Amino acid sequence: YTNTQYLPLENAIAAKLFLPEKETANEAAAFMAPFFRVDGYCCCKVDFLGGGGIDTPDAVAADRLPSMMACGEKTVGVFRHEFELKPGAKAHFELAAGRADSAAERKAVLTRLKASGNFNAIASVVDESWQEKISFNQVHTPDPDFDRWVNVWLKYQQLQSVRWGGGLSANSPLMGYRDMLQHAAGTVFISPGDSRDLMLEALHYQY
Repeated sequence: YTNTQYLPLENAIAAKLFLPEKETANEAAAFMAPFFRVDGYCCCKVDFLGGGGIDTPDAVAADRLPSMMACGEKTVGVFRHEFELKPGAKAHFELAAGRADSAAERKAVLTRLKASGNFNAIASVVDESWQEKISFNQVHTPDPDFDRWVNVWLKYQQLQSVRWGGGLSANSPLMGYRDMLQHAAGTVFISPGDSRDLMLEALHYQY
């Protein structure tokens, strides 16, 4: 079952998948952390959407968020932040989303991000990493849309599916020997370094 809650000390929403048979993996969680004041939050999809649906959520129409956790149900991560803008003014907000194997790892990541204060520089590093990954095995055809679909979006979707599915970590609640090798095979033509590390990790547990 899933457990999604707001962690006030970290100013973050964390979503865990609990499996009784894999207790050691139950600390792994996806998280979302804003670097601004939180005036409200919602973790339960039903409470957020209500009868309005994804286009017009009840919580948005009512101009309030039910600050409730979610346990064993479909989840969302929504924050409310009240601010005012004068005509022509702009505002920038930073928010981090990711996955960590443990609460300690998540706290370390968020502490490092907050301490840096230079989110543009960090974003540039992430962008360079993605550019490196999508540079492998490119195709070039007379159709630029097809090229972009294959060279960018298919690779992005594959890598994100592996990442958010816990495929880059042996500590994922859904990870077994076969799963690790399947993820390694799925990324070998995109990120061979990650595939190699994952295969070595799998063999470490098998032999």
